[in-house]
Amino acid sequence: MEDDLKTGRLRCVVATSSLELGIDMGAVDLVIQVSTPPSVASGLQRVGRAGHQVGELSRGIMFPTSRQDLLGSAVTSSRMQAGLIERLDIPTNPLDILAQQTVAVTALEPIDVEEWFDIVRRSAPFATLPRSAYEATLDLLSGRYPSDEFAELRPGSCGIAKPAP
Repeated sequence: MEDDLKTGRLRCVVATSSLELGIDMGAVDLVIQVSTPPSVASGLQRVGRAGHQVGELSRGIMFPTSRQDLLGSAVTSSRMQAGLIERLDIPTNPLDILAQQTVAVTALEPIDVEEWFDIVRRSAPFATLPRSAYEATLDLLSGRYPSDEFAELRPGSCGIAKPAP
């Protein structure tokens, strides 16, 4: 579908928010947003899919779906035009994200525990990650829980090559 849109075989695509995530969609001239986007930043990202050529303006239209949504659309579009993007808060040491990324990186092949720690610490949210929190997350993923209450959740083995204690 992406290739068909890029080459012009498709003139229009109806999509979920997945197309706002930096996919190069080629020559899009207009983005139509049904309902208010969840944030100003998201609205800018979505409308920014249009007019990707140098000097081109991004064009978008919002269609509110209710009276209440009309107010949200008016505020969001006004803030988009003024460049008033919401403040971005980067979470510090989000261990749920660490767990998800650890599962993802080990899905294909094992990785050394020290190498993975070094990689993780290079990311801004984990720059101050304590070694104890890192190891606790690995223990959780490996099925080592602090009590027997969670024994039925035991996942099997994790792909992290961690030396035995």
